[in-house]
Order: sequence, then C-alpha cells, then structure tokens
Amino acid sequence: MFLSSGYFRTMMDRRNNTGNIDMLSSLPDELLIRILSLLPTTKDAAIMCLVSKKMKCLFSWITTLDLDDSPISHCSQHPYAIERFSDYKMFVDSLLNSYQSPYLSRFRLRVGANFAARYFHGDKTHFWKRDDCFPEIKSTQINAWISFPLTRCGLRELDLRIQDLDFVEEEDMLSLFPNLTSLELGCDVYTTWDKLLLSFLNGSPVLETLIFPEGVIVCHDTNHFAYGKEVVELQQEFFRTTQEVIPMCCRFHLKRIVIKNYFGNEFEIDMIQFLLTHALVLKELVVHRSVKTWHPIVDQKLLKTTLKKLPRASVSCSIQVH
Repeated sequence: MFLSSGYFRTMMDRRNNTGNIDMLSSLPDELLIRILSLLPTTKDAAIMCLVSKKMKCLFSWITTLDLDDSPISHCSQHPYAIERFSDYKMFVDSLLNSYQSPYLSRFRLRVGANFAARYFHGDKTHFWKRDDCFPEIKSTQINAWISFPLTRCGLRELDLRIQDLDFVEEEDMLSLFPNLTSLELGCDVYTTWDKLLLSFLNGSPVLETLIFPEGVIVCHDTNHFAYGKEVVELQQEFFRTTQEVIPMCCRFHLKRIVIKNYFGNEFEIDMIQFLLTHALVLKELVVHRSVKTWHPIVDQKLLKTTLKKLPRASVSCSIQVH
C-alpha cells in the first residue's frame, strides 16, 4: 500500500459487544482507507463510515475528496433546496478542518455546477446577474476550499465545476500544483477563459490531460454570454495571440485535450486553435459535439475537416470528432 501504517492511530478493539469478530473492522487500516477513497463521492464515504466506529475514525484519512452541492440551485430566480446549503457548507468546513491525511490524490469541487444545464435553454431575453446566482456565497469561502489541496502532497487530479468561477480572484486562488496530471474545468455564462486558462496551465507544470466536461461555452450564440460582446471579443483576441512564454506543461507534458458539448461557434474554434498552437507535445484532441435538442448538431465530417486545417504545434497530434 502507498500509505504507511505509521500515519494512523491505534484503533479500538475489533470485537463487538457479543464477542464476535467484526469482519469489516478486522481489515487493515490502509485497506479500509483505500476502499473509502474509491467510493464515488465523499458523501458516500461519510455514509459508509456510519457502519463502523473504526471506519468513522478513518474518515479523515481518505485520499480523495469529491464535494458536490447538487441538487442545490443558488439562483434567487430559480432557487432549489437552498436551505440545504448551510448544512453542506458546514459539512465541507468540518471535513477540511479535521482532515489528517498528508496525501490527497484527487480533489473535485462542484458548487452550482448544474445551474446552466438546468435553467439555461438559449433564451436570449433572459440574463442573470452575479448577485442573483450566488447571493449567499462569499468568494473567500470558495477560495479557501479551492486552496485546500495546496496544503497536501500528491495531488494528481483536480476537477472544478463552480458556477461563476470568475468571481474568485485567480491570482489569489491559484498556486503551483506540482503533481497535477489531470484537470477538468467546467464553464458557465460568466466564464472568461482568457483570465482562467493560463493561470491553471502555468500552475500545473506536469499536466498531461485537460478536459472541458461541459464544453467551453454554454450555448451556440455568444450574445447569451452574461458579460457582453466586448468581453467576448477580448477573449477571442487573446486566443489569436501567440504567448511569448509557453506554460511548461504545454511544452513537455500535455498529451490529451478533451472538449465536450461543442456547438460549432467561432469562439470555440479560436480557443481550440490557441490550444493546438501552444501544446507542443499534444498527442490527441477529442471533440464531442453537442446533442442539445434546441440546437442543430454540427456535421461530423465538416467539423473534422475544419479542425484538421488549423495550425498545430505538434505534428503527431490526432484529431477525433464524436
């Protein structure tokens, strides 16, 4: 096992009140921690720990954290189960404050991640204000949660899907993730990639896989974006500019990029071209077309032809379209 037993406290007697052996508690601490860490979410691990006092003691030693506040919606115009957020916040704060493992291999944080998918259906007459989306969340709180992995060793997977991630100051939020090899970034109507993308790439020197599980935009028409046409144009100008200093991960390690929910917008093409021209050792670009019912599906052959015409820094990069 990769965890030394020296890190763990001596546990309680493994016999229950009837004198029978508790088979679950009789397993080695390292194995139980591994089992808890492999469960789908941290909530599942917490529930699992209720079956055994020994496992409850081991909960703060799990090596993966998957924190998701769904199905809560934080929008004041479309609230759902908002009363649960205080309990969720208390759970996360308590967990992070009591966390004892020096190792954290995977950290996933989702706050309001399903908001756009649930309520945004391409209605250009309806926009949301920032204060409407997160009336009860402070940026300092999200900053503290996102910064937590930096206090542990061994982080290899980071997945952040936070509605309106841009309200967090990137220069304060991001530091160096020296072991991070896989990064997943969600998006919403407020995401400005020109601010976020380079911060993450520069902070992840050995990054190998970059995934956009929700795509890079939330709909085909950039007029739907909450920050206006000028900001869209500034982002596209950024994508069309070659960086003087290429992030280390792009020079030596970034091998795979996956973009899901592709609509066929010029904005998406500009961002893909930016990635292709800066990822010097890229092996694979995978694009999944959007299947939203309110938007026509992009022609597969046409998209593949378009992408293959884009300049690439890596001559060995293959392009797949699904």
